[in-house]
Amino acid sequence: MNLLRLASFTGETRYLEAAERIFSAFSAYLERAPIALPRLLCALDYKSDLPREVVLSGELGQPGFESLRDAVFSAQRLNRVVALADARRSLAGLSPLVEAREPKDDRAVAYVCENFACRRPIADPAELLAALDG
Repeated sequence: MNLLRLASFTGETRYLEAAERIFSAFSAYLERAPIALPRLLCALDYKSDLPREVVLSGELGQPGFESLRDAVFSAQRLNRVVALADARRSLAGLSPLVEAREPKDDRAVAYVCENFACRRPIADPAELLAALDG
């Protein structure tokens, strides 16, 4: 799962390739006794779905930001990665997801993305929740 999430977070195929090797190595076990490998099954579910990438842009502790973060973590859909785009650009060198994802008009916003293609920014927690669960 960690390799798949790293691939989603960074866009680097080497993580996806390493995960594929693990799936291949354990494929016989998955076919014979899938219940014995629950985390691997979760990873397979993540891989077979189109995971959402969520970028929360704003400052930790601010009410607008916290309400968006609460919406993300209350969403039903679990196959996602979440990145923070803050004023310090803390993750700028680690993930292309946060590039050019600033707050709008000094308001916290969220970007919901798939394969690094992001929808328009969302500032309303209810709208964010609908976008994540839809």
